[in-house]
Parts: sequence; C-alpha cells; structure tokens
Amino acid sequence: MKRTHPWLILAGLAGLAAAIFLIADHGAADILQGVAALGWGLLLVALYRSISLVTAAQAWRLLYPADHRHSLARMSLLRWICESVNSLLPVAQIGGDLVRAKLAARPNHGAQSGAAVVVDITLNLVVEILFVILALALLLGQGDSGYGGPLAGALLLTSVGVAAFWAIQKRGLFSLLARFVALIGKGAALDKAIAGANSLDQAIAALYAKPSDLLAALFWHILSTASRVGEVWLILYLMDRPTTLAAALIVESLAAMLRTAAFLVPGGLGVQEGALLALGSLVGIAPESALALALVKRAREIGVGLAGLLAWIVARNNRA
Repeated sequence: MKRTHPWLILAGLAGLAAAIFLIADHGAADILQGVAALGWGLLLVALYRSISLVTAAQAWRLLYPADHRHSLARMSLLRWICESVNSLLPVAQIGGDLVRAKLAARPNHGAQSGAAVVVDITLNLVVEILFVILALALLLGQGDSGYGGPLAGALLLTSVGVAAFWAIQKRGLFSLLARFVALIGKGAALDKAIAGANSLDQAIAALYAKPSDLLAALFWHILSTASRVGEVWLILYLMDRPTTLAAALIVESLAAMLRTAAFLVPGGLGVQEGALLALGSLVGIAPESALALALVKRAREIGVGLAGLLAWIVARNNRA
C-alpha cells in the first residue's frame, strides 16, 4: 500500500492517547479486572466474530454475477483481510475495501469488482442507519432524552451523507471525478483512468438495476449487523456483567455510527472507547464495564486483525 499520510498517523496517536486517558481516569485496575474475568472467553469472542464476517461476505458475494462469484470461503477470507486492514492500519478505514476489491477481481473484470465493493459499502451504511433508528427509538422509549437531540442530529447528517453518496453514484461518481482531474492534466495514463472510471460507473449502474440482488445483500447485511449486537451482549455476559439485548443494540449501533463518522481516525481509536463509555451510561452499564468492553473489542480486533494481515500477505504472494 502507498505511504500513509502523516495526518492519519497523528489522528491515530491522538485517539490512542484519548483511549489511554479514559482508561486511566476511570480506574485501570478495575477495568483490567473486568477484562481478565473473561479468561478463555476471549477466544470465544474471537470465534464469534466469524459470524459477522461470513454473513457480510455473503452480502458482498451476491453483488457479483452468478458465473463470476468466488466461493463463500474465499469471500469470507477477503472480508476478514479487509476488516483487519481497516482496524489496524492508518488507512482512514477504507484502505481495506480497496484491498478486497483488488484481491477479488477476476482478470479483465476489475470494474465489476470495484462496483461490487462500492455498492456493498453503500448497503452496509443503509443497514447501519436502520439500526441507529431502532436504537434511538429504544433509547427514547426508555425516557432518556438527554442525548436524543445530538444523536438524532448525527443520524440526520449521516443519512444525508449516505443519500448524497448514493445519488452521486447514480450520476456517475467516478466519471465526474475523472473529468475533474482531466481539467488539470492530460496524457495517456489519464485517458486510461477516465475509461476505467466510465467502466466502473457502468458496472455500478448495472448493479443498481438488479433490485433482487440488492435486497438479498441487504438481508445478509442485517444479519451481520445483528451479530455484532450479539457480540456486545456476549462480552458483557462472559464478564459476568450482563445486559439486555436492547441495551446492547443501543450501544453497538450508536457507537458504530460515531466510529463511521470519525472514519479519518485509524481504527476509531479513542472514538469507540469514548462512545461506549457515554452510551453505556445511558443504558445502565457501569463506566468500568463499558471500558472493559472497549478493551475486549480492541483485543479481539488486534488478535483477529494480526492473523488477517498475515492472510493478506499470503494472498498477495499467491496472487503474484
């Protein structure tokens, strides 16, 4: 991958510092005790993550033509690599998607693979918004409206952003970008890039013309997101600090929205920890439990992510 921009590294360091401060400020000993209580349960949490990966891979896989689809096992591997890159490397949480698009592309079908990834990201964002709406409804139903306004505002901004992203795709996002670049440069390489952008937009339009495939992929994304809610419930249960599924949905869905909004912060460092702490307080999760939950999720990200990065190295070598 290309050299990382210094601002991404600085954002990651600032997020790491914020996470460390939160843990130290709320009693590192109590938080680490909660993590230690998990014991071998951490392995179960890591294995449980495969449910989210496989269901998300199936959603992505359905966006390829039937005669060009890789096996579910291979798509799950590439989805795992994608998540690992986005979680552990300073790539603005989108570098992994570029990696999976490249690794999944069949010869002479690069535009098709790129289009599948773009549409897959869009559908995932749509499902994220649906879960946030449900989370806000549950939160307001509890009579806790202190954060209702700011969270609803964040939801509105996110929804507008996703709607704009979808609308500009329909207008030919990549062709527009290529034409803009063409205003400031000329050359054979640029002509080739413009042709590639046009092919990518055509492939995206072809996908949006298949509502049955989109609905099927949307269904699998819903299952994937629901499994991530289950992960929060499972971690707290294994720490002997159980909560309800409704509380887990509120915490996971809203924290995921905030992490998505802060996509420029590598791995959502600091953002995820702060979000889990604040949201946990709204649903009765003690601060030390919320931060222990954050640390377990980080430990799972690191363990699963490092293995995923090794898988990426192997996949690149095999592709070469």
